Amino acid sequence: MSKLSLYFQSMYSNLRPYLNTVLILFGISIVIGIAAFSFYPKLLLQILDVFKDKFGADPSLDFALVLDIFKQNLIASLIGLFGGLLLGLGSILFILFNGFIIGYIITAILVTGGQEGILQSIIYLILGLVPHGIVEIPTFLLVSALGLRLGLFYLKKQNKGFRLQVFLKDLKLSILSIPAIAILLFLAALLEVYVTGSLLK
Repeated sequence: MSKLSLYFQSMYSNLRPYLNTVLILFGISIVIGIAAFSFYPKLLLQILDVFKDKFGADPSLDFALVLDIFKQNLIASLIGLFGGLLLGLGSILFILFNGFIIGYIITAILVTGGQEGILQSIIYLILGLVPHGIVEIPTFLLVSALGLRLGLFYLKKQNKGFRLQVFLKDLKLSILSIPAIAILLFLAALLEVYVTGSLLK
């Protein structure tokens, strides 16, 4: 247990500057998403259409939906992780996209649900985001931080002369993190379908 604790402490220490960067980008993208609703509210319909295309207009809250959501999030996360190889660009776009969508959807729910009462909209928002978001969002942040480190850390001046070794070490860390990322995303998908879905129903 102590070895596992030390491993996670070491991992956090190595990722901390990249996590800080990712958190800042995530916050900025949420603000942009909030502002975007004022200028382009019709984007909500397009987002809903994408959801319908992927999962159906009224998806059944069953294990098949869990697998669909898990597969979509895992593929997106792997792209976000290894997209970091492009000087961190893929990881940055991944977290910016997710932050933007969250900010936009939060604003859409609060604004369009205002007719039924702001309190009801806030409750709907909490029920719709918190149960699975407490697992899914930190996982996305971790993915982006790993990808950012993978694409940038070996280029630092301090690693001159042994950049290949540093890069391979970070690549190994990213690959070894995939099972944990998959488990977290699967848990998030279970919560999204069986907890979030049931509460919203």
